[in-house]
Amino acid sequence: MNDLTVGNYILILGKADSGKLIQSFCAQSKLDSIDLPYACLQVPFDYQVIARRMWDLLIADHAPFWRAGTPAISLTDGGQFRLPYYHTPADTIDKLDFDFAAKICKATIATAIDLMTS
Repeated sequence: MNDLTVGNYILILGKADSGKLIQSFCAQSKLDSIDLPYACLQVPFDYQVIARRMWDLLIADHAPFWRAGTPAISLTDGGQFRLPYYHTPADTIDKLDFDFAAKICKATIATAIDLMTS
C-alpha cells in the first residue's frame, strides 16, 4: 500500500485555457532526464464558476492569473491535505524531498524553454 503521507507525484491543475501550458509541462515531466510522476486536472469552468463552487481550487498563486484570464497552472503535491504539520512550526526543512523538488524545477524550466521556442 502507498504511504499517503508521501507526496510522490505532482498535481498539475489548470483551466481549459491553460491547455498548451499543461500539455507542455506534462511532456517535459515525461522526459527521461526529469522523470517526474504527475497527475493532471484540467478544470473546464470559467473563473466565476470556480470561485463560487470550487473556491478551494483558488488557494494558491495561480488564482490572480485565472481571475485575469491569463493561462496559468498550479503545481502541488497536496501536502496541505496530507500533512498535519503543513504551515506549522513543525514544517521544517528536514521534511523536504530535494530530489523531487529538483525534478519540479527542471520540468518548470524545460516548460518555459519549450513555450518560448514553440
